[in-house]
Amino acid sequence: MAALGVRDKAMIDYTSSRSPKVVALSCKMVGGGSDGSLDLCGRVCITDESDNVVFHTYVKPSMPVTNYRRKMS
Repeated sequence: MAALGVRDKAMIDYTSSRSPKVVALSCKMVGGGSDGSLDLCGRVCITDESDNVVFHTYVKPSMPVTNYRRKMS
């Protein structure tokens, strides 16, 4: 996780009596580089089969963000 640049100390609770059988991973991408065309991960979210958030964090990209891609969000 440190390689992803996670800024907070997020933890996933595996001790729950009802562990999800299915999870979905979503990443929001931002642009880097001089023209903003380089894909950089800006946010990660994991949800279970009932759309409950299991994990959510913002990611600090390894280079400055030059395009927040708001038109695509």
